[in-house]
This record gives sequence, structure tokens and C-alpha cells, in this order.
Amino acid sequence: MEEELKQLYEAILNMNDKVSEISSKNEQLETLVTAMSRYIMENKNEDITEQEMTILDPFNLNGYKNISSANGSVFKVKSKAFCVNGRHAVDDGVAVMVCSKCNSIVCSQHDKGLSPPLCIGCIKEEINDIDPLDIYILDSVSKGKSINALRKNLKGSFKEFKESQAKLIKQGYLDKDILFRKIITQKGSLALSLGIKLYDLNLAENGS
Repeated sequence: MEEELKQLYEAILNMNDKVSEISSKNEQLETLVTAMSRYIMENKNEDITEQEMTILDPFNLNGYKNISSANGSVFKVKSKAFCVNGRHAVDDGVAVMVCSKCNSIVCSQHDKGLSPPLCIGCIKEEINDIDPLDIYILDSVSKGKSINALRKNLKGSFKEFKESQAKLIKQGYLDKDILFRKIITQKGSLALSLGIKLYDLNLAENGS
């Protein structure tokens, strides 16, 4: 019963966060429209009775919204979906998905194939203490390949590789077995699965 109440409480908090995000976005949009109408009047010396504009929105699919400014002008705002991974407007009919963490839109072409979906920004946030070299090393360890061969292939220094391995062990991404061989932990495997969505490991593969 206690666990169920905890889950319900977390669900309510998440719902409140979503409502707050939507309210914040609506306020930002209304502020933008008001500023635009004031700018147009000041520069054209004329009232605006009705104006149509299109904005790229990484959080909403195509739709319309009417917003009235303080001076009585009406703006018909059309939102067009924006893919945050590919940094482009999404054409009508293209399949999209929503990042499970920040609710931003990702089109099928630039989806990273994660379940639940994550955008590039949230992937980076999930592994913000991991850099490309760390991912290369995690990949080599997970496949039982030589880190020295990786270092030679990437033309890296002994010092930076040593420091990276020490960091990965200290932060729990790598461990050592009874023979002191490096092994990847569950935390390391998760970081690797995310990291390979960001970084091209072909160079390491070709030289292993």
C-alpha cells in the first residue's frame, strides 16, 4: 500500500510539472505576440486588426491558436512541429515521437531508436559526466578488446587513457574481477547504450 501511494504521489508531481510547462509555454507565446504587435504598430504607424504567423514548436504538433494582444489585435498563430534532433521543421505526414523526458518532438528520420524515446539533448544530460573517450573505452571493455590497441588507433596519450579508466572505475562504470581484469558494470552498460547513439565508434572498430 505504501509503495502504491508513493507511485501515485510521483505521478501527481509529474502531471503538475507537465501542466506548469504548458502554462509557461502559453505565457511565452502570448508575450511574444504582444511584443510583435507593438513593434509593428510603432514601425508602421497603423493598427493591427488581424495577423497570421507561423512558429516552429518542438513541443506541439501542427495546430492553430488565436491570441489577442493588449491593443485588441488578433494573431492567428500556426504551430509547425520541429524535430529537435535534426533541427528542422517536420513535414505533414511524417511520423514523429515524443521524448520521454522533456516531451520534445523527434521525427522518425532522426529517432535514436531508444525505448522509451529520448532526444539528443536528454541523452547528453543522462551521461553528462561521460565523454567520447570514455564511451570508446566502455565499448572495448564490453567486447573484451584491448584498450592499448584502442589507444594506438585513436592516437591517444597513455595519460589520458589512464585518467579516463580511473574515472570510469571511481564512478562505477567499470569494475575489476578477481583477476583484476576490467569489467563493465550495469551502470556502464547503460551509459554505453546511450553513448553509442551519440558518438560514431567506427574508428575504434576499424582499428581493433
